[in-house]
Amino acid sequence: MERRCHEQIKEQEKGAQAEILWKLEFEKNIQQLRQNANTETLFSKVLEKTIYDKARDKMKQGKKAEEEDTSGTQEKDYLAPILKKLGFGTQELNEEAAIMVKNEALRNLKERLLTRAEIIQRRLEDEQKLLEQAYANLRRKGEN
Repeated sequence: MERRCHEQIKEQEKGAQAEILWKLEFEKNIQQLRQNANTETLFSKVLEKTIYDKARDKMKQGKKAEEEDTSGTQEKDYLAPILKKLGFGTQELNEEAAIMVKNEALRNLKERLLTRAEIIQRRLEDEQKLLEQAYANLRRKGEN
């Protein structure tokens, strides 16, 4: 029994010594990384980034992605489909042709606005019906 206790104590001391050596080696590695002064490798190998640093990195990546998107896109030519429909293409327009293009663009805008107004009106009527039903239900409950 006494012998087993001595063996366990020696094993624990060896384990403690091994852990101390491991910690010293780890601290040496940290010191070497700090001398390099490269924060990315320091964070990736030694430290865990804070939420603040992670959010800042994510925001930087988002800004880079936005810059790439904005630099890659071109301005949209809204009259191109109308010019194509009327058969003018990319040629110079005279006054009469420009008036035709303008009228066609205004007609398309009017059609889109009217369809959108119809959709809004339909939704408004549906909501009014639901409100009337809810009011009728409330009156019936009040009478009971």
